[in-house]
Amino acid sequence: MALLLTVGSAIGGLFGGDAWENWRADEHARRDDKAQSRMDDAKAPFTTVVTRLADDEHQPDRLIDRPFTPSELGKLLELDMQDPGDIKKFDSMMMQRKARRINTPSWETANPAAASLYQLNIHSEKEAPLTINGLEATGLHCQDQPTAKTVIKFPHQGEISAAGLLLDLDSHPLDPINTDQEAPDKGRPYFSRHGITVGGTQSPGLVRLEAATGMARCTFKLRARYTHTDQSLHSTIITNDGQPFVAESYLKRPQQEIVFSLDDRSFVDCSRKWVSGCNVPR
Repeated sequence: MALLLTVGSAIGGLFGGDAWENWRADEHARRDDKAQSRMDDAKAPFTTVVTRLADDEHQPDRLIDRPFTPSELGKLLELDMQDPGDIKKFDSMMMQRKARRINTPSWETANPAAASLYQLNIHSEKEAPLTINGLEATGLHCQDQPTAKTVIKFPHQGEISAAGLLLDLDSHPLDPINTDQEAPDKGRPYFSRHGITVGGTQSPGLVRLEAATGMARCTFKLRARYTHTDQSLHSTIITNDGQPFVAESYLKRPQQEIVFSLDDRSFVDCSRKWVSGCNVPR
């Protein structure tokens, strides 16, 4: 009888010890999950790296704040844009003068406008994915007084087609439209059918954004609406490295207007000679 009790106690202790160890393991796992969840909640929903894009298919026009001096203008007019060396000289001139690129919008806008192109590289370190289901301009400020004094224009050949979003700052509501010519919802609000999912195992989201306006200069930030694991709607502000985004349009009365003429195969000063593309009267 004593032997049976001893064996029974040993078996009970063995199974009791296993249950205790299992409970401890489960409890540690629950604590780890809670700690991981708190750490995940403390992370920013996502980060956005913003870069200014150049149009690969079409030479964009340029806006410059300072007019060229006669000597600088002479060097520009002498450039042969068929010569790779002169193309590098032109690019160097534009970099030195911090020229801003403006493009023809890839979709029809409410008013005649130009577009400034940005790429948004959206990345999230959240363990669970989140979905951005809305982008809108906020803190929009526009002025009709330009900061640029000089415009350099290139001929635009054919239709510009690029997949991405176009934000028409002169329209209401300020919802970006889908510019993908092959999409069934092209020209419609992008987020009515699409979202941008980041975090978890998702790759960073690359977004081509055109900000279009007919005003001389507009500044704005982006408000992003997103849903996370709780399925409730959240929002956060996207800036251009802490600064507002900037969109500019063509100058109505530029102090200096320079056009690249296909017939002349060179740059032309519109104050000296009228060519197609010049705004000044003949």
